[in-house]
Amino acid sequence: MNKMLAIPERHEFHAGQFDEFIALMRDVDQHTVRMTIGAASDIELDEGGRLKNGGFALAPLAIQQICKQVSKGLWSLVADIAGVNRSSRAYDSVVSIPLATRIINDCVALRFRAADGICGRDMLQDHTTRVVEGVVGPRYQLLPNHQLLEAVRELMDSHEMPMKFHAGLLAGRRMAASFLTEEPLVDIDGPVFGGAYFSNSEAGECGVRGATILQFGQTMRCMNRLRHIAHSGRDFLKRLSTMLGSVMGSWEQTVRVASQASSVMERELNLLTSEEQLNRAKRIKMQAKLADYVDKSLAEDVVRKAIFMGASGTHIPRNVPPKDIASRRVRDVVIMLMRAADGQYPEIRERLERAAFDILAGKITF
Repeated sequence: MNKMLAIPERHEFHAGQFDEFIALMRDVDQHTVRMTIGAASDIELDEGGRLKNGGFALAPLAIQQICKQVSKGLWSLVADIAGVNRSSRAYDSVVSIPLATRIINDCVALRFRAADGICGRDMLQDHTTRVVEGVVGPRYQLLPNHQLLEAVRELMDSHEMPMKFHAGLLAGRRMAASFLTEEPLVDIDGPVFGGAYFSNSEAGECGVRGATILQFGQTMRCMNRLRHIAHSGRDFLKRLSTMLGSVMGSWEQTVRVASQASSVMERELNLLTSEEQLNRAKRIKMQAKLADYVDKSLAEDVVRKAIFMGASGTHIPRNVPPKDIASRRVRDVVIMLMRAADGQYPEIRERLERAAFDILAGKITF
């Protein structure tokens, strides 16, 4: 990223910090204003990428949403011209933030009143940080993160196996939180807890999402199928209640997957050919199956580490003996998926963890 964008700050919370997590989200909610875009000048940018009207900076999500509503493909052009994600100084002479902002301004002026365009949409402005966090439609129904989390806590307290807050993340207006049972479901080289995961974005990036989970240690987890609803449409609160119930309706399945996880993880991958060489076709097949969940490069990296490093390794050695590759099991892939997920942005993390769960559930086989 570069100085054109206001990168959201990440706040992480752990067990015992639920009240602090809620307090931060309430504070953010109190200084958020929803401002309707009534004229092109309302979102006109200066040469540095800030709003001329008020001096607000734009979060990456907000500027992407503006570009999307104005013209398909506009963000790709703007990001390239502005040098977004370019860190090398070799690009300094071929990128221009002022040019990128002029392109946005000209396109907004041209398309402002186009059908389903930017006119009449709302900016979510944080008047403390002076950042536009997102741009949403007139039918968008804002669900404050703290309200969702408070409803979830009540649901977790009333579950047949009560669950306590385990961890939470707030990145801009994207919230994610997990709750775990007090007692482990099984033991697989350590306790494996059951639980539930929920996420929400106040800025229109995605809807409300939730799933039951299995937690391995402090940071590694995998998750059942995500249930989700959009922040629009009729009977939003009723649909939200139904979705939360549907998430917990998958609990018995998650418990069953936990009970079979140990035997699934011990299955051999059979990665060597009869000539004691790596079976490249098998490797490609593994990569292709994981690429149904995440992008190809990430899938390839997970498989590479599972094969050449293994779950017990910390780095890939220069030469890997065939006997080590022959010893690889499903466990190595599952662990690598969960390790790769730790620290990722919520959406990518969710996909990696879903892949790990589907392996344990038998939906992905190698």
